[in-house]
Amino acid sequence: RDRARVASSRRRRHREERPGFVSSTAMPPPEGEKRRRRVPSHERTLLCFVQALVGMRTIVELRDDVAIKGVLVDVDDRMNCVLEHAVRRTPEGSTMKLERVYVNARTIRFVHVPKDVDPSELIERKRLERFEASRHYQRLAAFGPRNPQKPVGGGEYGPSGAS
Repeated sequence: RDRARVASSRRRRHREERPGFVSSTAMPPPEGEKRRRRVPSHERTLLCFVQALVGMRTIVELRDDVAIKGVLVDVDDRMNCVLEHAVRRTPEGSTMKLERVYVNARTIRFVHVPKDVDPSELIERKRLERFEASRHYQRLAAFGPRNPQKPVGGGEYGPSGAS
């Protein structure tokens, strides 16, 4: 624990010694300059692009030169993929039809993008979906559900609702 603390303070000092270094606790930017928005980690990688391909027919090429062509059903945060209605083709030319196949992220070499896909439009659409989902859940957290459940029986007027 103490070693980690010493190492982190060494790194901090090393960063601060570099010319042009500005600490995160420095003064706010001068007037007229905007502070740049920090891009979320899921938008800084190409994982969001592969996740945007869900529902499309694509080819996943593996490290052992096996190619699996199918409909991309799911891609998790580690880029493990699930394909349905897939065909697995080996380098020797043999093929095997698979109803559903799980592909471990460590074995993936390439994910081929369909020719009719515009990458920038696809990434932007995925980013907007995430943004809308986060706004939806923030609204639920702040205001609660729109149609709250009514108590069942035994309310103010009794179980029948009449006085």
